[in-house]
Amino acid sequence: MYNKSGTKWQKRLTKLWSIQLPLLISVMTLMFVIAIFGIDKKKPTSQSVVTNQKIHNLDESRVQFDPIVDIMNSTEVIWQIPDSPKAVLFLAHECNGRAANFWDKSPNCNHCVGLPEEMLIVREALARKFAVIDVSSKGRCWSLMKETLVVKRVIKSWIETHNLENLPQSVHQN
Repeated sequence: MYNKSGTKWQKRLTKLWSIQLPLLISVMTLMFVIAIFGIDKKKPTSQSVVTNQKIHNLDESRVQFDPIVDIMNSTEVIWQIPDSPKAVLFLAHECNGRAANFWDKSPNCNHCVGLPEEMLIVREALARKFAVIDVSSKGRCWSLMKETLVVKRVIKSWIETHNLENLPQSVHQN
């Protein structure tokens, strides 16, 4: 027999999971960003910023946006791999966003918008020798149940195509 109360609980659990998963991803992403970019409680002076960049060999002014735009599994993918990458960073835009928000307009990406905060994330990642991949959602917001497998396949295929399997992999949800 068909159990009506079971479907009611299943719906509640699915609804709860759909709220908790994005929250969990956001918290984990925030922790990663804090660990990687080293947020300091004191306000940095220009001297400490210069020193910090020298210590980490960062020269963001030398980072050039030269993204590649692909369509994989009917999904827009924008990416850039620096020389000798040290890690892979997957960027996930927020609702009403898209992959093009993270990249400045260029000959390879005429429709790129380049929003300031999003571009800063990419510039910082590229300066740290992270290979950056950004995927657009199909709709206005991410559909976790429908798009998770597609995005996983896209990222896995991209990593394998570019021989990046041995690098650490991370996610940033904006």
